[in-house]
Amino acid sequence: MRERARRREQLDTLNRLNRIGQDVTHAVITTSTRDDLIRAVCEQFANSELFRFAWVGGVDHAQDRVAPLAADGIDLNDLTPVQITADDETSPLKSISTAVQTQAVQVAVSGNGTTKVEPWHPERETPAYRSSASVPIIHEGLLYGVLNVYAASDSVFSTSAVETLSRLGEVIGHAITAIERKEALVSDMALEFKFELVGVLEEVITLTNESEARVDVDHFTKSSDGLLSFGEIYGIAREEFQAAIEQTPLVDLLHLNHSGNDVYNFELVTTLGDDFLAAIATHGGRITGATIANTTFQFVVEFPTGPDKRPLIELVEEHCPNVQPVAQRTVERSVTTGSSIRSAVEGELTEKQYTALKTAYLAGMFEWPRENTGEEVATQLGVSAPTFNEHLRIAQRKCFDVVFDDTAKETLPGHSP
Repeated sequence: MRERARRREQLDTLNRLNRIGQDVTHAVITTSTRDDLIRAVCEQFANSELFRFAWVGGVDHAQDRVAPLAADGIDLNDLTPVQITADDETSPLKSISTAVQTQAVQVAVSGNGTTKVEPWHPERETPAYRSSASVPIIHEGLLYGVLNVYAASDSVFSTSAVETLSRLGEVIGHAITAIERKEALVSDMALEFKFELVGVLEEVITLTNESEARVDVDHFTKSSDGLLSFGEIYGIAREEFQAAIEQTPLVDLLHLNHSGNDVYNFELVTTLGDDFLAAIATHGGRITGATIANTTFQFVVEFPTGPDKRPLIELVEEHCPNVQPVAQRTVERSVTTGSSIRSAVEGELTEKQYTALKTAYLAGMFEWPRENTGEEVATQLGVSAPTFNEHLRIAQRKCFDVVFDDTAKETLPGHSP
């Protein structure tokens, strides 16, 4: 009988938690800023009969602490930053610290009695609780913060409840990612990080020991075989570059064309950085360029602006173990008519259409004479020639629709609307 009552209580608790999850999901849809979102999340938990109060903390990696950003059910001013500790098992806030370190939900139960918020302000009248959960707000390996919820009962956080909270942390993390990417589209500013990569492409790197020798990579496109890259080499003999690429594992040179003086255009495909490109794209990032010069390989990644840069650096380090941060800065994006047209075109094209058009352009399909045929470009992308041609023609048509709209047609001689 007692066991049945316990199960009924757990089921009721889980149903209530699921309703909170639905309300939080609604908040995700209806809020447009990160601050509004985390305030709404705290409000949904604090307004439930299950919980006493809730707060969200942002992770300050520079000072190894969790700083309160929003709260409900308790005054935000009654909360102070929580130090992230690695070995202090006696800390009453250990669950928050562990949640950051493990990126997994952590539950703390006070035992037979209730607990006040002594770690912060014991002299004030603060809400009592008997259990708490610290929920990482995370998306695709990037930790945005920690949601901390406090309950009057010590039986709230069952295994099923923890699983629900874990999913909710991912939903909130995904929403923050989407908000930041949306803000990036209208922002004139971006975060630019420069990294140095060691232990790769050493055969090519050794060719740049002369002052004029340099390899620039300025375009990256995803293909079925890996990362398709386009660039130029300066001051390096063609035969030396080809020989170095042949000795480089996981890299295949597709084309090398002379463009004048000692400059060559090249096109190669590699599986290096394939997962990395997808990971940074998830968070609105992109590689804006790479350079091999003075026996050093450096690349630049651009991310949307945000409150904490350290997680973005850690994201790069996770996917590139041999990388070292060199510099970081906030840069202004130029807003020109050309960039507006480009944004309009990119907004019309599907991913496959954009890839087909960009690859065809960079591969010299539109040069005269052609540097590559449609069949050759289709092979590079790992698709059939008819499929490639279909994506390319539709992409071209959409580009022309953007540039030559109906008002332009009306100016043509003999054209009648």
